[in-house]
Amino acid sequence: MLQKIVYWASLAFIIVRVGPGAVQYFIDPDKFGGFFETLGFPMWVMYVLGVFKILGILVLLFVRWGSLKEWAYAGFMFNFLLALGAYLAQDQGKGWGLVILLVVLFLNYFVGRRLGSPQTELGPGLYLGRTYSH
Repeated sequence: MLQKIVYWASLAFIIVRVGPGAVQYFIDPDKFGGFFETLGFPMWVMYVLGVFKILGILVLLFVRWGSLKEWAYAGFMFNFLLALGAYLAQDQGKGWGLVILLVVLFLNYFVGRRLGSPQTELGPGLYLGRTYSH
């Protein structure tokens, strides 16, 4: 039971930290656009990143374990690592929040893998991965 609580609490933390920022890319692009341009990225990268963050959140919430969910975890890990590198390159000192997000992401991933598929008992889920028989 404790593992399910840790899984859902860490997933909620990830969603609360990532979701609003992804939506703000579309609502207030001027706020984030300057940072992307400072790093040398075109503005369209921000919109693609926002779409993938929203899709990743939906996958983590509604897809049981499978390759699609693995890709979502990998995408968030790469996003957090590259964002950490960008903050360090700009010397903005905001890297601790991303380090915490990475730790919570790994915690969520490994607890979720240990549980198997927590959505089967707690909520809806689609299974888009392979099934293996022994």
